[in-house]
Amino acid sequence: MSNIKALVVGVSNYFIAGAVNLPFVKNDVIEVEEALYSGLKLDADDIITLGKKEDVKKEDFIRSILQISKLLNKDDYLIFYFSGHGAKIENQHYLVCSDDFISTQEIIKYFERVSAKGKSIFLDCCYSGNFSVDGTPVFSIEETVSDFVGRGYAVFSSSSSTQSSYRHPDKPISIFTSFLCSALKDRHIIRQGKVSLYDIQKLVRLYLEVWNKKNPDKQQHPIFRSNMGG
Repeated sequence: MSNIKALVVGVSNYFIAGAVNLPFVKNDVIEVEEALYSGLKLDADDIITLGKKEDVKKEDFIRSILQISKLLNKDDYLIFYFSGHGAKIENQHYLVCSDDFISTQEIIKYFERVSAKGKSIFLDCCYSGNFSVDGTPVFSIEETVSDFVGRGYAVFSSSSSTQSSYRHPDKPISIFTSFLCSALKDRHIIRQGKVSLYDIQKLVRLYLEVWNKKNPDKQQHPIFRSNMGG
């Protein structure tokens, strides 16, 4: 088993008034799973997935968060990925489950507290840049550099707080997820058998810069904020 654990969530079906179904999102989940297997070499036991059957109720979402938390220890790294609708309500961002809303900031705060050294959160939904990240952890003299480096969390969103996130016109998946999966599997950014979160987000940004130039009517400017030590 890897020291990386992942929770992959994609919501395709909605029972909320005004929320249209997103049938391609189940493909996002499959693509991310495959990228974690082939790019980061995770095992099936390292990944909890919701959304292959298209419905993801809030109760199931919360249960899966508690489940992944129990698998983590202080030396592990957590990856959380979400694809689906995002909503702004009174200037706060929410992830939209099939039947209810859940605060994005509350999810971030929860993962900040779980027993894992580092946490990487990927949000592929509209207005997903509307989040905040607390300050960098303080280095204590009792810690080694290796204990400090990588401790904390990072959030990488598909768009700014005012932008939509789109489906790829040539693939049955989201634009951001397509580029994210390409970065996770890119052999050019792997060093000594590892790939850094910095290199992943830098490559995804590059892909989206090219996309934005070619598609000015569907701009997506990803937001990356981190308080990871080092």
